Amino acid sequence: MKILDFDVPPIAIAWSIPLSFVAGGLVFWILYGAEPGSRADWIAAAGTWVIGIAAAAIAYIAHKRSEKEAVAEEQRRDEAKRVQRMYVAVELADAFGLDSFPADFKALEPSKQTIYELGYMHKRLMRDSERIKLGDQFVLCLTTEIVVEIKSINNAMDGIRALVEVQQEAIARRKDCDEKSLVIKWDLGVVDEIEKQTAIIRGKCEGIFAGLNDD
Repeated sequence: MKILDFDVPPIAIAWSIPLSFVAGGLVFWILYGAEPGSRADWIAAAGTWVIGIAAAAIAYIAHKRSEKEAVAEEQRRDEAKRVQRMYVAVELADAFGLDSFPADFKALEPSKQTIYELGYMHKRLMRDSERIKLGDQFVLCLTTEIVVEIKSINNAMDGIRALVEVQQEAIARRKDCDEKSLVIKWDLGVVDEIEKQTAIIRGKCEGIFAGLNDD
């Protein structure tokens, strides 16, 4: 049974019935059966008893309300934390997929591994390797290990961007080189290094995703 939106234990309801009869009989006896001299004492005693019962009831309701509010607050915090961690996972999505770009380039036939295709790979890498920036509200919901791993991912992505820029500068200095020109052996070595770094980033992301799900 609920009173004022709070569950009342069945035992309290069960006791309230006989206590009501007892209280009613006691009041009747005080008013009509007790000696006039002791009637005031009995009324005072009954008043104290009633006040005690009321105080106990109020304390019980206040306790239940406090418990209910504490549960609601905990649920609110858990939901906020879940949403924040989901945002973190979304922010990591681009870094997680970086390894597909060098893999796509290496999957091309040698005759199609042109400067144009290499430039396309560069554009995709530069687009998705921006540093991950999280506000304090998101950092606070993460473990220290995850925060450290995200910093490590940012450092690795800075390294990938540096490799791309070095390769772009080297290509720009080549003579008789245009978009249709085939890449050279050195270019393939750079792509291999980029692929290695993106694989490391993917592994770190997978570890973070597992950590977000476990907590």
